[in-house]
Amino acid sequence: MTRPVVYSASGSALGVTLTLTNEVAVFTSPAVTTSSPGANVTFSGIVRGTTGAGATGVTVRVRRGTAVTSPLVVEIPVAVGASANFAIPFAFKDRVGEVDGQKYVVTAQQVAATGNGSVDTVAITLIAE
Repeated sequence: MTRPVVYSASGSALGVTLTLTNEVAVFTSPAVTTSSPGANVTFSGIVRGTTGAGATGVTVRVRRGTAVTSPLVVEIPVAVGASANFAIPFAFKDRVGEVDGQKYVVTAQQVAATGNGSVDTVAITLIAE
């Protein structure tokens, strides 16, 4: 059995603009490597920011890859009012098998917004096992 490998990363004062209701990449993970066909990546994190005018929620997604079009792994929709601060925690396990240099992208998307929002902080921890 191989030992788990922990990858950790964060960004603060990111100032990523959430343009109206577009899905926006807000953070990309470090590259993850696993060495067995049944390997999992345990992923946890938090996204913090502020919604824009008219927003009724924020959806955080994690995708396997580096683009907003990469395959979806998990989606976390949360009700948040307009012009409000939010902190959205998440945790999940992704059964990836054997991978070399797998990255994940964290995205955010406002719901029903008529004004731009922002993401200021993202912190993630990945454990490859």
